Amino acid sequence: MKPLHLRICGAAACLVALGIAWILLREHKLGGLEATSAALRNRNTRSSGDKHSHDSHPSEVLETQASKDANRLSKLAESDSLQALGKAKALTGEAREEAVKQVLLTIIQGDPELAARELPGSGLSQTGMTQVVDFLMSNWKNPAAALQWADQSLQGSLKERAVSLALAGLAAASPSAAVAYFEKIPPGQGRRQAFSAMLSSWAAADFPAALEWVKSSKDPKDLNTAIASLAPLWVEKDLPSAISFLQDSPDNPSAVNLAHLVAMKRMKADPAGTLSWAAGLEGVAGERAQRSAVISWVDSDVGAAAAYVDAANQKERQVLAPILAGAWAGVDPSAAGAWVAKQGSSEEQAALAVQVAYRWSSVSLDDAAAWAASLPEGPARRQSMALLNSLASTPANRRALVQPQLVGKATEDSRYFPPKSESDE
Repeated sequence: MKPLHLRICGAAACLVALGIAWILLREHKLGGLEATSAALRNRNTRSSGDKHSHDSHPSEVLETQASKDANRLSKLAESDSLQALGKAKALTGEAREEAVKQVLLTIIQGDPELAARELPGSGLSQTGMTQVVDFLMSNWKNPAAALQWADQSLQGSLKERAVSLALAGLAAASPSAAVAYFEKIPPGQGRRQAFSAMLSSWAAADFPAALEWVKSSKDPKDLNTAIASLAPLWVEKDLPSAISFLQDSPDNPSAVNLAHLVAMKRMKADPAGTLSWAAGLEGVAGERAQRSAVISWVDSDVGAAAAYVDAANQKERQVLAPILAGAWAGVDPSAAGAWVAKQGSSEEQAALAVQVAYRWSSVSLDDAAAWAASLPEGPARRQSMALLNSLASTPANRRALVQPQLVGKATEDSRYFPPKSESDE
């Protein structure tokens, strides 16, 4: 049986793509043109391993010529930008698209302002425009000028994307100027995109200042977006502050992933202390922290996790024992079933047995049914058998309706602890 995967879930709380894209492009700007040009050429050149040139389709010959034209004019652009761009525009079809892109990418390296002036009239496709705009925003050394150009020269989704990338650059250089522009952006997708990109860049450069600004936000949507975006960096840069925030805002739904990350971070050094802390945390954040702590401990040392739960007081056991039973059954259902049989009252055993039965059924419904049938007559046996019979008689796409709360928790756990793939092992 495969152990649970311990990678921190990034889906709900990864840094936003545009902020990261800007940072990475800035860090690798010297190699950016070569990488971009290579990516563009790869779509148009045949594999060097193709030995059957006499079978080439006419379009392949055309694409190869288009690549040659683009490379030739890109070279010319290094010495005479406008002449190269004029020659590129004089081409037709795919050759024109390819050559204009390559020339503009070359111009950006030496004169981004010139490239910006020429881009709107370049006649590039939306895809080509997006590629050039991304490269332009990352290589324009004056982010304020880049932002002004994007604001005045572009429209629609391309403008929103360019503004976000420019704001990311400006936030690293002049956060106050970035904030001043951001506050004028009307509500909508463009504002959310700009907010995330700006905040990611600002937090990477000066996390305490970015966090302080976020906390002062008067817009709950901005605050919630920021919490989700900053969570991984927050835990790494300022764990005490993250813990304090969770204690002050336990019912904030956006803090759930932060609670998970804090629990995972603390579990590495002090599993028992982490569970004690999580037990004192209220609301949805506390529930997530407890579940993540137990699941993590099961994966690293299930014996120690079981010993902790066995020694816990009744109030703690009521919360932790079902989590332990379900997580353990995901790793070793037989061992989890044996542990359940040793627990206290028949009612307590029943609550735990249902957890084991459900998790076991996802691996083998027959084995889970055989285990449930082997239990002594009582609530644990009856409830487990009833659950498994319902699952067996329900179509797979409707099984979530059999026990919505149980299935919902299991589904949520799987988002934070996705199963290991073969390549992970």
